[in-house]
Amino acid sequence: MSHAATLGPLLKAADVDPLLLWGTHDVTAADPQAFSDQLHAQGVRHRFNFVANAGHWAQFEAADEVNRCVLDYLCGQNR
Repeated sequence: MSHAATLGPLLKAADVDPLLLWGTHDVTAADPQAFSDQLHAQGVRHRFNFVANAGHWAQFEAADEVNRCVLDYLCGQNR
């Protein structure tokens, strides 16, 4: 079962616009872009970004980039 199939309805019901970040070298995620596309198809509003040169632990491997993405998200900026 797809994570988007189970997570999508919960996010839609919660009426939030989550920020989804994935490291470009994250081998634990099969296809993060497809996951984002599935959420969009379900009508789930969200922001999706890849973190360059990071794996599964992007918040440690690329802390400056992750922090910038989170601050932009919290401040309502869309780069």
